Amino acid sequence: LEMLWRSTEIMQEEVSARSAATADVTIEPKLGRARWSDFSQRGQDFIAAGEEAAREKLPELRRLLPFAISGD
Repeated sequence: LEMLWRSTEIMQEEVSARSAATADVTIEPKLGRARWSDFSQRGQDFIAAGEEAAREKLPELRRLLPFAISGD
């Protein structure tokens, strides 16, 4: 079961890397080495890291989508 879980994680990492390579903006929370299974214990930390990473990208997002994103 662990091998199946890890295979899925590796596949997801590859899909994410390919998607990020073609994205206009990528938001990358600073999570360290985290697995999907960690979300049940560290979910609030993950959410906070995602919010912080998104705030850091707001200038880029505003430049690309000035009609959609207003001030903080």
